Amino acid sequence: MTKTPSQKEFFENWTGYREDLQKTQGLVYRQAEALINARIQDKHVVDVGNGGIFNYDVSKTKSVAAMDLYPLPQAENLKNVTYYVGRSDKMPLETASHEVVIWQNIMHHMVEDSAGTPLPLLKASLQDARRVLKPDGEIIIIETYCSPFLFWLQGVMFPLTYLVLNWIRHPLVRLLSRQKVTELLEQNGFEVLEQTEIQKDKYMILLGVPVPTRWLPLKIFYLRARLVNSRGSKPLEPS
Repeated sequence: MTKTPSQKEFFENWTGYREDLQKTQGLVYRQAEALINARIQDKHVVDVGNGGIFNYDVSKTKSVAAMDLYPLPQAENLKNVTYYVGRSDKMPLETASHEVVIWQNIMHHMVEDSAGTPLPLLKASLQDARRVLKPDGEIIIIETYCSPFLFWLQGVMFPLTYLVLNWIRHPLVRLLSRQKVTELLEQNGFEVLEQTEIQKDKYMILLGVPVPTRWLPLKIFYLRARLVNSRGSKPLEPS
């Protein structure tokens, strides 16, 4: 997750953020809810980049550590939920303390520099997900993916994209290909168990604007992977 002034300002000033997502992408979130609910029964869950939005039944869990970069002043006071301020690569959680880590629509925000390179932060974040997961724990990823060609093209175009995003005060973003995400998971000690395509709504929020999905060569997938090799990861001190 990228901690830039533009990101904080963007979400603070977008007063209808939750409403816009539910109105525009309600079908996506309902499908995600069913898939997540099937994996969280009686488990300790970490929800990274939560933003105060729960599209699943938190009462099914033993606990939810809802993580975000910034404090959530209007966060719901839910029985099973504890809110944390922290980064995806330096979570303030104990080692081997949770069974499930959820990354929902956050990977495209894992860009930290003007070169638009997401891989270092993604790798560090997967390492920290490994650290907080118990043996055989799972990571659930729900994300919008592009083709390998579009992933490459975004890198070529990113200097221009960076200027545009800064001009409109939008967080840095870069979509990934599903192949690249699968490769990263396998390289960092996870075994991919399930990949399910999620049906898109008629519109998708893109740069803060609803765009007809028929115009976009993108797909949304639910991906579930299991921790199979925790050796070699270095525990990080909680911040």
